[in-house]
Amino acid sequence: MTRDYALCYSLDVLTITIQTKKVLVAKPNPETLEFGKFFTDYMLLANFKDGTWQEHRIVPFAPLALHPASTALHYSVQIFEGLKAYRTPKDEIRLFRPLENLKRFNTSAERLCLPKIKADDWLDMLSQFVKLETDWVPYVQGT
Repeated sequence: MTRDYALCYSLDVLTITIQTKKVLVAKPNPETLEFGKFFTDYMLLANFKDGTWQEHRIVPFAPLALHPASTALHYSVQIFEGLKAYRTPKDEIRLFRPLENLKRFNTSAERLCLPKIKADDWLDMLSQFVKLETDWVPYVQGT
């Protein structure tokens, strides 16, 4: 499948810019999925400026450019919070407890003195991301 366009969604006060890629990654065999080995076509990014999360965007998956003085490199100040999406028997995609993930993320952020994410922004970003990455949500039970 090929796509080559950028969209901008306005969801209440949150704007998410989406930059799509021309050629999408071939999907792995769901019977042989391995954790940490396969990555989707896109990633979601936002910048923290002037006391708020801004410049929300979904871009093609790529290496990150980090400033050499980045605290993640020097002091390991970072948060990982995995979120799962799954298909129902009616082929609907659901997120597994996204607000619980956000609570854990924000608890970690508070401990590390990093900025928290607002619940409405979190759900808007996730919804747009999962909508774009629908083909990556497995169809096979147990994956």
